[in-house]
Amino acid sequence: MLNDAANLANDTAPAAGDSGPGQAVSDPAGPAETTLTDWLEFAINAAEAYRDAEDKHLACVAAYEAIRNGQTEAAHSSGP
Repeated sequence: MLNDAANLANDTAPAAGDSGPGQAVSDPAGPAETTLTDWLEFAINAAEAYRDAEDKHLACVAAYEAIRNGQTEAAHSSGP
């Protein structure tokens, strides 16, 4: 499949219309072989990144809620 994609990208036949031939892309870097260890490392790194993003999201939500609650409380305490 990747070879077909590379062949399609490197096809220099004129495109439809007057745009001329496409620009050839560089040769592939070589076989992309991965091991189970590579996939496990990827999964662990992805999980750590997700946990970090989720923690930051929750901190932002908590800060927003604190600000909103503070403004609500201030509005109720400064009544007429």
